[in-house]
Amino acid sequence: MSQIDLDTLRQSWQNLKIEVDRVSEQNRRLTERIFNNQAKSVRDYVMRRYRMLCIIGAVYTPLMPILCDRQLHFGLIPLILISLFFPISVLINGSVLYKCSKIHPTEMTMKEMLIAFTDLKIHRSRCRIFGYILSLPLLVLLLYHMYWIDSSMFYAGCIGGVIGAILGIRMDLKVSREIREMRRSLAEELEE
Repeated sequence: MSQIDLDTLRQSWQNLKIEVDRVSEQNRRLTERIFNNQAKSVRDYVMRRYRMLCIIGAVYTPLMPILCDRQLHFGLIPLILISLFFPISVLINGSVLYKCSKIHPTEMTMKEMLIAFTDLKIHRSRCRIFGYILSLPLLVLLLYHMYWIDSSMFYAGCIGGVIGAILGIRMDLKVSREIREMRRSLAEELEE
């Protein structure tokens, strides 16, 4: 081979390497943009759900004590427990909403997003456990008082509790699935 052939081959190789590097960089930027959009979508979905829960809790904070005192004639202790339940639920759901608002996909690396979504998942799990510990005894107390007031009220409360539980569990499972899928996608991308 002559020197000219080697120089031509070397130049072709350099041009090819530059083109591969350019395409590789474009792919990396495109992948980041896709993950940023996906992360933003998941974050916005979770935020909408928890914002709704905060609003519901805020609305019921003044209504439930009035209803339980005037309509159900609860005693002082059940009335205090119900009066505290909804503000506490607003704080719990607000804390998840706050964690979500700290996720900024366009400003974070994929590793930072993975850490943030993992932290969100752990925080949601803790809040869920605390919420169950708080709400189940209160639900039993509420149904107990409804039973002694009127059996039809008790059955209506049971039906409402079952419907509420089904809707809540469905929403919780969807939120959990969205966060899990986002974490899995980020982890897979970081492994590559």
